[in-house]
Amino acid sequence: MQEEVVKTFLKNFQLSSEEMFALKGSSRDSPITSQFFEALNKTQIIRNNTKYLLQTGHQKTALDIMEQMNVARESALERLFRWFQAQTRTPDPSPLIPEALAALQERPVLFKMVIEEWIVVRRGWLTRGFLDALTLGGPGGAPKPIELQAHDPLRYVGDMLAWIHQALPSEREAAQLLFSKCVDIDASEQVQQTISGVSESVCRPLKTRIEQVIVSEQGKGDPVGGKKAVHLYKISSLLHFYMSTIKQVTGKGLLVSTLEELHQLSYKMFISSLQNQVTHACDRVEPPGETLAPSAGVAKTLSLLTEIVTAATVSDDAHQDFKQIISCVVDPLLNAISESGASLGAFEGAVYLLNCLHQLHSTLSLLHTSSDKLEMIQGQIDAQLDTLSQEQINGVFHALGLSSIYPVIIPSPPVPLSSHPSCQPLAIQAFSTKLDGFLAAPDYLMFPHTRYLLSSSFRKQLHQRTAHAIISTYAQLHNLVHKPENEYSDPSSLMPKLPDVVKSLLL
Repeated sequence: MQEEVVKTFLKNFQLSSEEMFALKGSSRDSPITSQFFEALNKTQIIRNNTKYLLQTGHQKTALDIMEQMNVARESALERLFRWFQAQTRTPDPSPLIPEALAALQERPVLFKMVIEEWIVVRRGWLTRGFLDALTLGGPGGAPKPIELQAHDPLRYVGDMLAWIHQALPSEREAAQLLFSKCVDIDASEQVQQTISGVSESVCRPLKTRIEQVIVSEQGKGDPVGGKKAVHLYKISSLLHFYMSTIKQVTGKGLLVSTLEELHQLSYKMFISSLQNQVTHACDRVEPPGETLAPSAGVAKTLSLLTEIVTAATVSDDAHQDFKQIISCVVDPLLNAISESGASLGAFEGAVYLLNCLHQLHSTLSLLHTSSDKLEMIQGQIDAQLDTLSQEQINGVFHALGLSSIYPVIIPSPPVPLSSHPSCQPLAIQAFSTKLDGFLAAPDYLMFPHTRYLLSSSFRKQLHQRTAHAIISTYAQLHNLVHKPENEYSDPSSLMPKLPDVVKSLLL
């Protein structure tokens, strides 16, 4: 009976020789096995069991056992720490790595040191992989070295960012496995911090190369119609896209801040290049020719805007840039258009401005861009249509003889109206005769420059506004002529057509 008690005591409060061997190993560099963790776990169980000895009055025995387990556990953790450090340097670490890291949580200093060692080693591997991809390419030369694409800035930058983006998932998988057994920390946050630390290694070579691309693109000569601004914007959008994507993996870190810095630099260079290119293009906006059509400079500037906005589809957040981009193009272009048409007469100038505004409005509408600019341009279109309509109405009224009649009957005509010199029967009869000619060929009295309007909608509006002005004035005059108090002897012969007939002929 006493022998059974001793066996039970030793089983619950002492390590066996096999367990001690598993903890200490045969040598300093002997590998860690699963038996090691079983023995290490037992030391913790024994430490917990000594609490019961203390409660039963066996304080000295309990303290001696506690001291033995602490010494054994401390020695085992030191050995585990050295083994973990060695494992981080091997390309194919032991599957016991996650369990080892979980055990080292008991020693925060050791835990932090092995994580830092892991990050340092993985940084070196990631940097070597990146530099090999740049200069050597893949196994057997496929894919080809990224540096071979340096002549194509967009592809060069895209290939570098794509390589990093493809390399990070394997780092995430390794970090997730590493922390999979840790329970006293926020594993997802620790994984993100670890990936962020590893990815810092590629920041310097990446930043150096992309900065060189941006500066060289900015320094290139760029005639009107060149692609410098477009290339810079595509690079800026590409950087923003990868920054947003990589941020989901690494969180905030040096790599993300580096990409953000490069994005801001490329966007700043893009805006500067765009402003210079638009200024150059606007200087080449020539005065309109006989057809009053927009010059080639206007078309090229709008083509540049279209290409830039189309390139923005690579980034979902790029629409935030549109307001500034459109202002950089549209505002100086509108000034150049106004200056180029300043020497024209009021009517010809309005036609020319309407043609340019129509082309600008159509371009922005197709791009689904800033509604503020569209509203502003539409307001200018409406103002020019009002000017053009009033000029056209005044011209037609003068040709029909209404320009002397209209002021008399608006707003309160004299009674009798026939006594007024401008509204005597002969004047009314002359107007009716001219109106018959106009109704037979309505386009005859329209200003010839209206046929140069590029928009059929504008021509239609101009015709309708002129027609409505004639119809309204004719209806009022017809009503006054047929009133007995105005003393027209034969009103039906003076104005034989009913207002509805005139309306049906004009509309």
